[in-house]
Amino acid sequence: MKRVAILGTWKSIQGDIADDAEQFARQVIQQGYRIITGGSPGVDYVVAQESLRHQPDAENLEIVLPVPLDIYKSHLMKSAVRNVITTKESDDIIRQLTSMRKVNKTTLKAMKQTVFSNDALIARNQAVADVADQLIIFQVNDSADVEAAIERARKRDIPVRIMHYYR
Repeated sequence: MKRVAILGTWKSIQGDIADDAEQFARQVIQQGYRIITGGSPGVDYVVAQESLRHQPDAENLEIVLPVPLDIYKSHLMKSAVRNVITTKESDDIIRQLTSMRKVNKTTLKAMKQTVFSNDALIARNQAVADVADQLIIFQVNDSADVEAAIERARKRDIPVRIMHYYR
């Protein structure tokens, strides 16, 4: 089965980016392909939600986390306290990931890193690009973490589609 990676900015996204991410996820699902994403707030969250709307058992969804879920949940909560993301975004993504682990244990894949960092995010995005047959990126401004995935996919010579947004 073809594996399509959809990654994007983890920051709060506006309606147009969310709408575009949902549309691409829906197209991938309708084509019968597997979605691989990163489990971050923003684009990754929207893509996973759209996938779950169509396949509640998460059979064709794979989420790669930069660190084990417990460490990641702690990072998300700290990010909300520091106003990097909203409390709602933190709560939503934690609820989504926790419920997915219950619905389908094979959906979540955690990297072996034990400390959340920008390097862990970059490694996660590269790992996603390493297993994908195609990469769709939603890039706001020039975010470095998605740049790493783009470079990796291009080195692997797989199709890359970049949706640029400037804010």
